[in-house]
Amino acid sequence: MAPTTLYSPKSLLCLLWAEGNMGYLTSTILELAPDAVTYEMWVMENAIVKSWLIGAMKPSMMNLFIYLPIAKNI
Repeated sequence: MAPTTLYSPKSLLCLLWAEGNMGYLTSTILELAPDAVTYEMWVMENAIVKSWLIGAMKPSMMNLFIYLPIAKNI
């Protein structure tokens, strides 16, 4: 049987730490104002973290979280 998620919880944590993106969940990397110089980079990295988190969910759970705007809210 094929796995139903892309990442196991432990591999997801390793990925978040290794890529330097754990701060999107712990609030050490804060949401930026849309006029901030690095706002587009924040949006991109937040989307990457969201995709990792959603990829670690069972398909039946994904729709509950996919539209949340910030990774920390997932």
